[in-house]
Amino acid sequence: MTAEDPKPTPLVVAVAPPADGCGAAAPLVDRQEHDLTVPARPQRAEPGTFVSGSLQADDARTWVGPPVPPFVPLYVGAAELAEIRPAGDALLAHYQTPGGGLGCENPFKQTCPQVIRAFDRCGAPTWSVDVRDFFAKGTVARRTAHWLYDGNTLYFDESCVDASTKPKGKCGSLIAMDPSTGKLIWRTAAMTSSGPLLMHDGWLVAVYHYLGQQPFVHLVRPADGKIALRQKIEGGLYDFGVQPDGHLQLTAFGENHTHYVMADWHTDAPKLTRVPGTKD
Repeated sequence: MTAEDPKPTPLVVAVAPPADGCGAAAPLVDRQEHDLTVPARPQRAEPGTFVSGSLQADDARTWVGPPVPPFVPLYVGAAELAEIRPAGDALLAHYQTPGGGLGCENPFKQTCPQVIRAFDRCGAPTWSVDVRDFFAKGTVARRTAHWLYDGNTLYFDESCVDASTKPKGKCGSLIAMDPSTGKLIWRTAAMTSSGPLLMHDGWLVAVYHYLGQQPFVHLVRPADGKIALRQKIEGGLYDFGVQPDGHLQLTAFGENHTHYVMADWHTDAPKLTRVPGTKD
């Protein structure tokens, strides 16, 4: 190599200094295990996308989310890393089993292993939950599509895997559990949550929506799972969020948007009102 030649891209990438008292930080490295390749410096995709490729056993997949620290395993049993999220100083990792893999031979007819695991600021695992342990028994295949953690409680939905068929009231419960003890805190009735889930001003905001069914938005009290509001909304929903000015925006397929204003957040009777003039 001459002085003019470009330097090769290193396979080892330095990471941020470790937290106090955690010792030296391990470098990020390219990793490959089974069907999943995790580059040290991933080519980032759209926000909310972590893996590129078909979630089927023996199909190659590439990590396109944020860099994965070395202490995060790529697999927990047969379940494969699907998402990572910061949680204060900690990190959460979500694992799901590829279709056709061990314990998930037919994901449309069986409930496959899904794990959410937490790591502290030094990289030590603090808790691990297989969400299947909290699902209702039955013949309908279920999964967790949306979840969040508030530092003490883990909330997740119990969605039907095959959204092309009508669940007929069998799925869509929202579940709250204490991951430090493994104990269930509460569970709502079915048809409460199968879509986006967020926490705002002390309320859980959940959407229930399946293909061909009327969607509803619910406000759920985190302490006991009480549903304070159940309101019909326009169809075609795929994303939503609370905007800086406090209104809840629901985004429909295509270019159209429907906006709602959430009033009386700090009462036991919050209201969801459509903004006049917005389109479906």
